[in-house]
Amino acid sequence: MRDEPPDNIVPIKPKRAPTKGTRIGNGSGSGQWGGPAKGAGMDASALIPGAHTKPNMERRSARMADAAEQLKDHLMTLAFSAERESDQIAATFKMITILEGMPVARVVTATTADLQRMSDDDLKRELARLNGA
Repeated sequence: MRDEPPDNIVPIKPKRAPTKGTRIGNGSGSGQWGGPAKGAGMDASALIPGAHTKPNMERRSARMADAAEQLKDHLMTLAFSAERESDQIAATFKMITILEGMPVARVVTATTADLQRMSDDDLKRELARLNGA
């Protein structure tokens, strides 16, 4: 006996169970499946030219400044009154970096081929530029 059917017999595909609900075909239906259209309920003023006028930007920057002051006050409160010492240290460090500014960490990658092509003067200028930045 052979495990495979003979070549002249075509296997019959089983019938699929009917879909449930109001689904039609491959998902094309009334359009209610995915919820409301993207952007539904969006404020249309964002799309109008000139909507971002100077008064709007000034109000936003004033709100951002107020929020920044509230966050600074909260950090200051945590720095002095947090229960755990590690929280006090973290809040103090964050406050110092906000007030005094933290330098940006720069990652410089160079291959040996790049360095070999540079003259000594070029290398000195490049190092001075990177250290000064």
